[in-house]
Amino acid sequence: MSVHPRPFWILAVPLAAIGLWAGYRSAQAAALPPGLLGVAEEALYFGLLILLLAAVVIVLLLVGVIRAVRRIGGMTAFAAAAILASTTVAGFQIGSNQYHAYHPPVVLHAGATASMDLVGVSGFVPGQDGTATCDSVKDSTNVDMVGTLDAGDLDMGELGPVTLWAFLSVGAGGAPATITLTVGSGELPDNYGLVTWQGSAVLHDVTPGGTSGSAAFQGVAFRGRPSDDAPPSDFYETWPATLSGTLQWRCQGWQ
Repeated sequence: MSVHPRPFWILAVPLAAIGLWAGYRSAQAAALPPGLLGVAEEALYFGLLILLLAAVVIVLLLVGVIRAVRRIGGMTAFAAAAILASTTVAGFQIGSNQYHAYHPPVVLHAGATASMDLVGVSGFVPGQDGTATCDSVKDSTNVDMVGTLDAGDLDMGELGPVTLWAFLSVGAGGAPATITLTVGSGELPDNYGLVTWQGSAVLHDVTPGGTSGSAAFQGVAFRGRPSDDAPPSDFYETWPATLSGTLQWRCQGWQ
């Protein structure tokens, strides 16, 4: 007696649709950076996986209980598994053509030398070490950031000499260059507050890729704020309202 083909399509079409959708959505999820996949969607994918496994198990049970390894309406457990697997792969391939899998951006690092000079500030001594670091733009060899933890020492009287840190954003991609000067960690009394200056910089003699050059900054404004716990009464009067000067740098080879 011939088997009516209708039961085959009743099972095959939904399984194929589930497989295609699961593969496509998996490719889409793979293109997202970690953490951007919402909790609801993560739960949906877990539920989908359980659904796929349940579908295979049900087919296997039907085959085992009713007719062992014989066909049920033209459909076997192996056929069900093959449909799920092949359509999932096909859906993933279709999705991959539209969504490229996410790869963490690569940022290169390099040693560097840097020197800074301040204009119109008494008691400033440029750093002697000159050690700095260069960081690249993501997935590029162009310089994005130059930083030094020994830009120089600033004599602040009763507070003593404090070391300035300098961080220059070169402004890759057309963005304006900015510089941040801050008093190094551990240089001030506990619960003193944040001491920093920030503003724009003008670049000169920059080599291709930003591997060396100089930055001139004029009137970089004080952006510090006292501690909420024990703010010193003369916090804002202690520090220069603006800083001006130049920073020169030269990056070494990328690591």
